Amino acid sequence: MRLPSRAVDLFAALLSPPRCAACDAAVPFLRAFCAACAATCLPPDDGPVRATGAYGGAMATAISRLKFGGRPDVAVPLGDLLDAAAGALDVDAIVPVPLGRERLRERGYNQAALLGARVGRARGLPQETSWLRRARESAPQATLGRAARARNVAGAFAASPACRGARVVLVDDVVTTGATLRAAEEALEEAGARVIGGLAVAVALLDGDAPEVPLAATRAPSEPARRDARALLAHDR
Repeated sequence: MRLPSRAVDLFAALLSPPRCAACDAAVPFLRAFCAACAATCLPPDDGPVRATGAYGGAMATAISRLKFGGRPDVAVPLGDLLDAAAGALDVDAIVPVPLGRERLRERGYNQAALLGARVGRARGLPQETSWLRRARESAPQATLGRAARARNVAGAFAASPACRGARVVLVDDVVTTGATLRAAEEALEEAGARVIGGLAVAVALLDGDAPEVPLAATRAPSEPARRDARALLAHDR
């Protein structure tokens, strides 16, 4: 008999005590941040995307570690926060925003898929990573301003016919202008799916047409990090 996910998490916490997603300080079970880091996190503004918080402070640091620091384990506490922020989800499946092939090879894992797997695990929902793919490579959105972001991802996604008739929710790590989610939604709906909304760990505010500045330089993940990412996905299927 499969144990409930929280019981499994509690057992895992006994073997490996949880750490702050931003600074690695010890934290209580089911806490993503230590008190000092939590004090720097801000709630998101109301909007069409359900998010855990605003992009800044320890939240931005944690996302940077997940995306650029070879730390797929950070997806566990951030995914739990995302699940708590998601509210009721009347959907058939979770669909993570995919990475391009080259970026996936460099990073070793798709952070959106790790986050989505965590939400799906908590709710007994399947995550369908094959329903949406990158039809072409695009430049990193963080280097672009508002208008360029929409052009950059226009037509960047293609959806599988397997999604036809399904109600899905999209998952990404950060939403800024929403251009990526809109492009992904268009591809899915053209294939016959119904997108009921999006989930993101953080919402970032873009100042005018200035590009977002990433907090850390990209570096290739270590082989242990790649193994950790594969294990997280396999465990949460």
